[in-house]
Amino acid sequence: MRHTSILALPLTWLLAAAPAALAQSTTSTTIESTTSTTVMTSTTSTVETTSTSTTVETTSTSTTVESTTTSTSVPTTTSTSTTSTTSTSLQTCDCDDVPFMAEFAAKLARGVTVRADLGVNAATGVAVVGANATMTEGTTLYANRVKIAPGAEVDDVRTNALNAADTNSINGTVDPVALPLKVPYCPMPELSCGTGDMQVTDTTTELAPGSYGKVNVGTGAILHLPGNGHYQFCELRIANGGQVLVTHQVTIDVTGNVIVGTRSSFRTGGGAPFTLRVGGSKVLLGREALVTAAITAPNAKGKVKADSTLAGCMCARVLKAAKNAQLTCAGDSGEGSPSGAFTD
Repeated sequence: MRHTSILALPLTWLLAAAPAALAQSTTSTTIESTTSTTVMTSTTSTVETTSTSTTVETTSTSTTVESTTTSTSVPTTTSTSTTSTTSTSLQTCDCDDVPFMAEFAAKLARGVTVRADLGVNAATGVAVVGANATMTEGTTLYANRVKIAPGAEVDDVRTNALNAADTNSINGTVDPVALPLKVPYCPMPELSCGTGDMQVTDTTTELAPGSYGKVNVGTGAILHLPGNGHYQFCELRIANGGQVLVTHQVTIDVTGNVIVGTRSSFRTGGGAPFTLRVGGSKVLLGREALVTAAITAPNAKGKVKADSTLAGCMCARVLKAAKNAQLTCAGDSGEGSPSGAFTD
């Protein structure tokens, strides 16, 4: 497998929304594979990371919220507390593997750009590439059935049944595929969370590592996660224009759903992806959102809405990317992913 070319991305795309439509295929080519000698194996490595975090709180108007078992509403002012940590870089996405995967189906709408390999794991799975969608040079698309609409462009294709409106849209080679790609698919440990719900309003709130209940970040509010430890939430919702800023490549577990609103962000300052494990049925990135995360969500429908960017990787039950969305793999250094400094 070839290395994926990683390009720098803009933070927003202000294109008008339009319904994605797949044109009817005009030329159909079917590749039947009766005997496949392709053997694809994968090795999953688990890295245990130990970190030491010491928080020094000042007596200013800032608020550092410790793990609690009660419902807490936390409107705060500017945070001025300082944190001393021991930081360890984690390899969160293997960009030489298949960074974007769905168990049963993947759909790329009109104008979507994918700068990494994409695969559908199940033996009956399907991948649909919409009009003017692009998988860049050096990438490979894997699925039992592949449908490519007019104007789309892909590189290498590994499939057992190809339906392409124009075979000239395939810049690389077409070969059969042995499925499933990975066994087990998208493994994840059992997740847990706390009982203290939290509402972040108005300005900036700091939150120490720990176990919490449902966390809601209001419109225009900022939740800062400065600690180098383990965060556990029952649910995470970021309202339109809200931000969750993560200092280190920590692990964040969410037993329920993750919702990122329109023009919201869930990111690290340098763009290196943190680990996000989701036990719910939904991972939603709203329009013009920015997320830098390695997302493991085996039970979820992963939706990347129009003009939004996912810089990291994702495995989900179903993966859908809407008009002009961007999917790019970012490894432990965050190379190729959007970044922006924020104040610790």
